[in-house]
Formats: sequence, C-alpha cells, structure tokens
Amino acid sequence: MYLILTFLTGGLYMIYFWWGFIKDMNLICGEEGESPNSILVLIFSVITCGIYYFYWMYKHSERIKNIASRYNVRIKQSSESILLWAIVGTIFAFGFGILLGQYFMITNFNKLTNAIKGE
Repeated sequence: MYLILTFLTGGLYMIYFWWGFIKDMNLICGEEGESPNSILVLIFSVITCGIYYFYWMYKHSERIKNIASRYNVRIKQSSESILLWAIVGTIFAFGFGILLGQYFMITNFNKLTNAIKGE
C-alpha cells in the first residue's frame, strides 16, 4: 500500500508516512534521543547523495532494537544486517535495497508498538 500511495501521490505520501513514523518513534523511543523530521532527513540525504539516509536507517534500527529488548520483543534483524541489505540491495538491485531496509524497519517497529499496546 505504501508503494502504491507513494506512486499515486508523486512521493507526497512517502513524506507524510515517514513524518508519522518519526513522530511515533520519537514518542516511543524518546529516551534514546530524537530524530530530525522527515523533511530534514530528505534534505540531508539529497545533500550527501543518499549517505545520510543509510546512516539514519542504521541509527533508528538500533533505536528500535534497544527499546524492543526492554519490552521483551524479539527483533530478528540487527541494525548492521538492515544496513547491509539496504546498501547491497541498492547497489546490485537498482534501489530495491532501500525498500527492503524500510520494510525491515517498519515491520520491527510494528512488532514493538503491538507489544506496547498489548496485542
């Protein structure tokens, strides 16, 4: 659904989605530090030719994993494996790696929020 809505809205849904994701992450993982908003992540990523996005993805995968351990949520992918999938997949699969890294981050964050809600 994310890909379809992003495509249909010319990328606006992607910005909205990551804005909400970052807002929720800052709320749940607040003691781990805060993330810049999605517009700043996008701007820094463009300025650094995408390198900042990989750093941001690693940093926030680590935040999710740290908070998940407090709630006894098992996260299979390490931050390093998510970063590796994203970089290798981007190089060899024409950008598919970023989507795979995003998928892992979103799935892990959903596991965490479901555990917090008691589902």
